[in-house]
Amino acid sequence: MSNPGTADVVADWRMTEMKFLSQLLMALLLSLTMALYSCAPPSEEPDPEGSLPGQCDDDEDNDGDGDTDCDDSDCDNDGDCEDGDDDDDDDGDFVVEGFTFEVQLTVTVSGDDDDSASGDDDSASGDDDDSASGDDDDSATGDDDDDDDGGNYVVSVDYVMEYFSDFDNNVTQCLQILRGTGVANFNSGGSAAPGCTNCTGYINFDPATFEDVSDFANNPQFCDPAALDALGKNAGAALVAPLSDTALGDFLQMGLIDTGSLDFLDLSVTLDGSQTAADLIEVWEANAGVSTHVGLVEAVEGSLGANMSLASEIHGGTGDAWYGWWSLARDPKINQYEGIEMDGFYFGYSFWKFQYTQ
Repeated sequence: MSNPGTADVVADWRMTEMKFLSQLLMALLLSLTMALYSCAPPSEEPDPEGSLPGQCDDDEDNDGDGDTDCDDSDCDNDGDCEDGDDDDDDDGDFVVEGFTFEVQLTVTVSGDDDDSASGDDDSASGDDDDSASGDDDDSATGDDDDDDDGGNYVVSVDYVMEYFSDFDNNVTQCLQILRGTGVANFNSGGSAAPGCTNCTGYINFDPATFEDVSDFANNPQFCDPAALDALGKNAGAALVAPLSDTALGDFLQMGLIDTGSLDFLDLSVTLDGSQTAADLIEVWEANAGVSTHVGLVEAVEGSLGANMSLASEIHGGTGDAWYGWWSLARDPKINQYEGIEMDGFYFGYSFWKFQYTQ
């Protein structure tokens, strides 16, 4: 199988599509998120018919405008409604012109990091961990008792791949969810990620933990991985597998710069100086979120990032090969944590979308 996402893919800047992103984030990410936490935010108006795969062939009026499926003008460009083909067969309807991504992260803190009552040393009894006397437990030095770095940040990730049947018009063919786990570390002084001078955080994912959890058998919005493989366009699987001739490896690590440091360092995502910390804060506030971090990928030779030569000004530092990829946020209704670290549930979108050239 050829490597899906290198020579036959071109990158496109996605920030020009904030109206589309706003709909997608509300309709997809937050709906999935709130399904987990049972506190979905109010929606001002329903998304158009066909915003999610299968809506133009489900006999439902999904946007409540009185028109159903192909009778709704919102479905005019949907594959089920073009050339009179509104059936459910597989007669060439499955087309993938490109892809983009969303991400969901759940971070939990465990171990003996002395800021929680659990663990082996966090109470005043025993080896005196909440008193200043004894083995230094109220200082950040020594055996780390008041220092979060002593804890273990365990990260569960869902990479949500969105494949386009019509790249130019953002028509979704199907979604793919790749789930895995990893560990994170944070350092306010930077260099938290290898070779990333300005990174205040770093997540390293275990490739052996990733699996495709897309429920394509029961939900038409999800991709059949066999269909993606048949086209040679299973980019999701390639991004979470170790770098090789048939894999890209970009999503096995994530550098992080918290929004506060992004602002302090006067960094921006684009070469023209736009998409600063203030811009990202404004975008997320409009979508009921709080900007927390920018996620970066390392452009290792052979990876998708390296092959795309991403034109980003968010480098980890002068000469570093880390590039801005993710805009990350939290929902203040379910996560009130503030700091350079992460604790709880986060979600975000990629700055980039990619188009297959063949």
